[in-house]
Amino acid sequence: MRVAWIILMLGLVAGCSAPPARELQEAKQDYASGDYERAASKARRALTRVEDVSQKQAAQELLADTYLKQNDYSNALTQYEELLRQEPDSRKYRSGVQQVRSALREAALREADAKLVQAESGFHAGDVGGATRLAQEALNVYQTNAAPPSKIASSQALIGQCYVDRQQFQEAEDQLRQALQNEPTNGAYQSALRNLQKIKQRRLHLEIEGHSYDIPVMRFGFSRRSVEVVASPTAGKLPYLGLRGTLPRDATGPASLENTTVALKGEPVAFGGASQKSEPTSVEGSLTLREIAPHGEAGFWDVQAEIVLKWSDGKVFREARGTLQGVADAPAESSPGDSPPRG
Repeated sequence: MRVAWIILMLGLVAGCSAPPARELQEAKQDYASGDYERAASKARRALTRVEDVSQKQAAQELLADTYLKQNDYSNALTQYEELLRQEPDSRKYRSGVQQVRSALREAALREADAKLVQAESGFHAGDVGGATRLAQEALNVYQTNAAPPSKIASSQALIGQCYVDRQQFQEAEDQLRQALQNEPTNGAYQSALRNLQKIKQRRLHLEIEGHSYDIPVMRFGFSRRSVEVVASPTAGKLPYLGLRGTLPRDATGPASLENTTVALKGEPVAFGGASQKSEPTSVEGSLTLREIAPHGEAGFWDVQAEIVLKWSDGKVFREARGTLQGVADAPAESSPGDSPPRG
């Protein structure tokens, strides 16, 4: 009786769970039908239960393939590396490891591409800090995965532009130069570096209520009928500086503009990533152009001017006086009308 009872219980246990070999066969069928999640689940169970070495290896190989089909590259790589460790001379498993590593690289590069696009959008929306972080993350992935030089350069250039916007000019120059090393013929990077050099050569010095401020000028240029100044609002008591003035109609060149005073009016303007706006929204003043001469590079003027600004914070009227000097964009001779300065 006892022997019969034991035989009966063994039969019941066997009926509750498929034998390991049959479970592996079912996993293969699920894999063939495209149910990779179910196939992976059965392959994992079979892997822990089968004792035959060849069946265990088959279960592990099937598990690796199901992970690969589900784009679970990290787990797939773990399985293939374990298979290769067991059979170091296996071309099949070595190829599997290489295939998964290649898939991991491509996935990482796609994610980096998406981060760079997000960084560019953030930069143009004014989130310079977030854009810097995302672009740096993309750069790290590009460098780790030996991405094409153009991808590395694009992230470095964006980081450089972010640093320009944050007035970290040396860091900006380092990034832009590295971008050019990776893509030497990229005209946009060359232009960005030249523009940075112009920014570093410009300076707006203002005296406000007994305090001195040296303010970087992000943009300074002339069109045929106007002058524009965009300075970074770093001074605590100073509102944004987006100033535009109309030039005399009889102005024909730098010599005709010397000692000319131009009325200025503040306007919301865009520089760097986003429109820089703050209260108050009105600033008025004047710019007296003392010295203007052609710069060594065509299309630019060397300018020295005196500037007066007046504004109100809603309670107190304030005034600032100072000087503006540096390299300005000259108007394009062939462009009629009031085209905006180049930047």
